[in-house]
Amino acid sequence: MQAIINKFNVSSSGEDLFLSWRDEFQLRQQIRGAADWEGVRLDSSEEFDFLKRALYYGPRKEVFFAILYQNMTNLPILNCVREASSTFIVEFLRFIAGHILKQNPPARNLQFLINLYREELRPYYIELFNVMDARLCAHLMARTSNDTLRELLKTRQAQISKEQHFKHYGLIDVPLSKYDYPTIYGDKIQLMAAAAQTLKAGQLQTSPLGRDTIKILLDGADLLFRAGLLADCLALLARMLQHREIADQILPLSNEDPFHKQINVILRKTLPIYSWLVSPSDPHRYALELYRSLFPGFSPDLVSLLYLDIHSIVMASMQGHRQYARYELAQKAAKVLNWHPDDWLADALLRWGKQSNVNDLSGLEPLLKHRMLASPHEAYVIMEVLRLWLQDGSIILDRPASANLFRGYLQLFYWLPGAPFMNEMLLQQLGPFVDEETRKTGEQIVAALHELSFQDYTPNLSELNFTDLAQDKLQQQLFLSKYMGVF
Repeated sequence: MQAIINKFNVSSSGEDLFLSWRDEFQLRQQIRGAADWEGVRLDSSEEFDFLKRALYYGPRKEVFFAILYQNMTNLPILNCVREASSTFIVEFLRFIAGHILKQNPPARNLQFLINLYREELRPYYIELFNVMDARLCAHLMARTSNDTLRELLKTRQAQISKEQHFKHYGLIDVPLSKYDYPTIYGDKIQLMAAAAQTLKAGQLQTSPLGRDTIKILLDGADLLFRAGLLADCLALLARMLQHREIADQILPLSNEDPFHKQINVILRKTLPIYSWLVSPSDPHRYALELYRSLFPGFSPDLVSLLYLDIHSIVMASMQGHRQYARYELAQKAAKVLNWHPDDWLADALLRWGKQSNVNDLSGLEPLLKHRMLASPHEAYVIMEVLRLWLQDGSIILDRPASANLFRGYLQLFYWLPGAPFMNEMLLQQLGPFVDEETRKTGEQIVAALHELSFQDYTPNLSELNFTDLAQDKLQQQLFLSKYMGVF
């Protein structure tokens, strides 16, 4: 295309006007069929007018605007556009808006917009600024003294700030020190904020996606788990593994690769408890299906999944529906010991009902503390087995031990606020052994959950802002349970 423009310059410099018109007609036909428009340079108003006659009034108007855009640093071309009709400039501005959305251009390429502005174009500049991000707005703001333009840019910056605020549910760029949502992994809101910040940093990375970006995203997934956002954590991992650039770097690797190991660790602590919450009737099978369908190449911890089977038997037994629960549990325990010969719970289940009973609970408290962090669903299953033994009369817990067990359930509730971790049966069994304040906390939770079960309410996540939540902490926790999908 540049060669055709050069031919036009030669032809238009001749004295024979008729010959120049004939040549231009032919050159217009040629330029309409040319494809190599990128990098074309315009140096004069004559070249501008020639291209306008050739391209603007036909189906290649977009190509004409693209050539103009890449020549707006040339003063003659800038002046040509400034002197054009308002209709022409408006069309050009709308082309630029589309270009910004598609290409995210360097800010310096848009500085000509400052010189192009006039008051009648104000509504169209508002449209244009609405597609700009904070980076582009800040660049133009620093380079214009036009009060109207500065006001429009400030308005857009305020809008961007508000959008970002609600995009992350008010978790980014706000002071969080006043919140107090302690969980087994730390303050829930602080963890959510850290996850949002981390994932935002990952989004800023450009292709190709290197190992640094993958590390950021995996750290974000772990923070989502620790914040109790189990579904979000698994969705992020699944989406990562569907991304070809990431999958090509992770899936072929062995279990010794740091990323492969990190994903395995996150999956093994997230998938079991998520599967139990989503499919309580058969969480073991559900977890295996998720591994097969979403996480091929990663292997579950079979012992961890056997704990889900143990929990199903324990729950049925406490409700009086499992006549041979003791033998079923012994079978599961034997399988666990095949993999983990030193597993405390499996060993205790095999001894249940025999002469050497399970009253030796020494070392259980540090075990529960460790499991609560490393594999919280296993800690929960151990606690449920203790409640079964209490109900069965196989063990007797003193008041401090009973109180610690009750507080363990509270810890899980604060992490995943839902009825499985604080309910009427649990309160009746352990409530009499705890101090009055702790018992009242449990009673309030059970009453609130009971009331909530009769309400058909789901929060509007597009309007959710954690900085504006009600002051009542229990209501905040229950609100979070809806947001997190804990039922």
